[in-house]
Amino acid sequence: MKSKLSVLVLVIVLTVLAATPIAAAPMASPCTPGASYNPACDVNQDGAITILDVQLTAGHWNRTGAFVSDNNHNHLGQTWTGSNNPMKIQGAFGAPDYTPLLLSNSTGHGLAVTSAAIDGIYVGTAGYYGLAVQHADKDGVLVVTAGSPSSSQVSADPNGFEVAGAQGNGLFVGRADYNGVYVSSAAFDGVSVASAGLAGLFVGFGGRRRRVRVPYGRRRRVRGRRAAMASKWSRPAILAYTPTQPRPVATGASTHPMQSTAVTCCSIPSPW
Repeated sequence: MKSKLSVLVLVIVLTVLAATPIAAAPMASPCTPGASYNPACDVNQDGAITILDVQLTAGHWNRTGAFVSDNNHNHLGQTWTGSNNPMKIQGAFGAPDYTPLLLSNSTGHGLAVTSAAIDGIYVGTAGYYGLAVQHADKDGVLVVTAGSPSSSQVSADPNGFEVAGAQGNGLFVGRADYNGVYVSSAAFDGVSVASAGLAGLFVGFGGRRRRVRVPYGRRRRVRGRRAAMASKWSRPAILAYTPTQPRPVATGASTHPMQSTAVTCCSIPSPW
C-alpha cells in the first residue's frame, strides 16, 4: 500500500513538471503547470527536468519550512511598476563596503534619478556626513539651475561646490552658530566678487558695527584687507564691524569609517 502511494505521488509530480512554460531567465516564482521547460521546476539546476528532479523533491515529501530563494538569477532588463510598495533593504552592513547597495559603472552614472515628485535624494539622518564625495574629477557638487534664474554659467574649473544659476541665493545660510562661511586658506582672494549690482560684500548686523565706504573707482585697505568698489551705486561696498567679544574656537577630530586616517575638523583660532 505504501509503495502504491509513492508511485501515485511520482505520477502526479511528473504530470505537473511536464506542463511547464518556457522562461527567458530564471524566475523567482514557484513551479507552475505548463508544457515546456521551467527553471523553477529544475531542482538540480542542470538545464533539464528529469526523474532526478522528481526523486530529489520526493525525498523531502511532507516536510515544511521557510522558503528561501537562491541568488542564481538576475532582473536585468526588467521594469518593475508598483504603488505604495517600495523595495526595502534593511540590516547591518559593515566592512568592507559599509553599504546595503553597491553600484559600479565604468561608462555612465553610478545612480540616476530621472524624475522625483519631492526630493531627488533624501537623507533622513546620517551618523557622519549627509553627503560625502571622496573624489571628483570635476565638481564635487554641481547645481546647474535652481528655480528659474535669469542666466547661468558653468565654470570650467573643478570646484568643490558650484551653482551655475540660481533664482534666489547661490548659497544661503539661515543660521550658523559659528561662521556663516569660513575660508581656512586661499592661494588668491579669500572672497572674490567679479561683479555685483549693489554691495560687493554686505554685513547687515554683527556686534558693534561701523560703516566703511569705498569710493567708486578707488581702492584702499580696510583693517588690513583690500576692498574694491563693486559698483557705482551709492551704497557702501563693504559694511564692516568690530565684534564685542572673541568668537568661539571649535576643535576636534572626525574619523569616517571609510577613511584610513583621521580628518581634523574646524580648528579655528580667534584672530581678535
